[in-house]
Amino acid sequence: MPTRSDLSDGWLSPDEREEIVRRNIADDTPLVDRQRDLSRLLAIATAASRAREAARNADPTESGTSADGARADKS
Repeated sequence: MPTRSDLSDGWLSPDEREEIVRRNIADDTPLVDRQRDLSRLLAIATAASRAREAARNADPTESGTSADGARADKS
């Protein structure tokens, strides 16, 4: 599940985030532009979440298992 931090972990520059917020707060922003922004944010957050999950699955010390599901020896 994407989190708010996914949007700030290098996926968007501070200027890009500010522009998206500004556009979506303005009352005169067309709905299609708001939908495009939100779709982009969701795609970025999803990609970041998947990347974090893949990294977690690849690191046997974090989850206690290796990528193939075998238990890591923590002795």
